[in-house]
Amino acid sequence: MVKKLWNVLLVIILIMAAVLLLLFASNRSLAASSESGGASVPTTSVAKQQ
Repeated sequence: MVKKLWNVLLVIILIMAAVLLLLFASNRSLAASSESGGASVPTTSVAKQQ
């Protein structure tokens, strides 16, 4: 029973770590695109929506 709980906790921690890494990577790519002039796809799509 305790081992199962540890497995669930490990899975949750791994998922949260993956989500945090994805958010960190997307934030870094957005910052890099804005620094280089904003000529990448995400910034242009945002400009079209406004």
